[in-house]
Amino acid sequence: MPETNPSPDGARSRNQVSHQDRWDEIVDASAQVFHEVGYQAATVKEIASRVGILKGSLYYYIESKQDLLLAVIKREHERGLTTIEEDVATRAALPPERLAAFIRRWMRMTLETAPNNRSALNEMRHLDHEHGDLVRSTRARIHEFVRGVIVDGINAGDFDAVHPGVATNSLFALMDGTLAWYRTDGSLSPAEIADWYVTLFVTGLGREEASWAAAAGERRAAP
Repeated sequence: MPETNPSPDGARSRNQVSHQDRWDEIVDASAQVFHEVGYQAATVKEIASRVGILKGSLYYYIESKQDLLLAVIKREHERGLTTIEEDVATRAALPPERLAAFIRRWMRMTLETAPNNRSALNEMRHLDHEHGDLVRSTRARIHEFVRGVIVDGINAGDFDAVHPGVATNSLFALMDGTLAWYRTDGSLSPAEIADWYVTLFVTGLGREEASWAAAAGERRAAP
């Protein structure tokens, strides 16, 4: 992909902006095609056609179809990284509240870009070793954040003494599995699904939602 280095005054040239916009269109089109037919059946020609350029022009941005798959998967994982960012109030909250807030952020991000996320999950096996390691390292950062919240909850007595790694993997299996059945025109909204997962998972770890507020009030009232 061509570089889009800023000019000295911090603004990009019209040509550079055009390149970035076109690259974004290419990644969007790639995600659509991978979702519709799968990575192996997808062709560079079809992706170029979706963007309105010739196949040869697409190779100005990439070296192979693998680059397009990596771009789609990397973009979704970078969106995933935004879900581990907490505001000051959430960071200071009890572990059950922090975990509930994360679940809601993750489900909103996942279901707002559901087709792209399906591609990211379903087609990861087609990445070569080097590219796969890059994506897995990003995924590991997200898992480590959730694992840390669960460990904090166990240490504080908010959660039962579960295996934090198993609990973390189980949570992501639950949330990511939503992509197999979720439909944008379905009866449940992303927020409703997230609320249900909060009740199911956080309560399952040992703390009912109704007791979070009471526990938080007690700790805040303590001298």
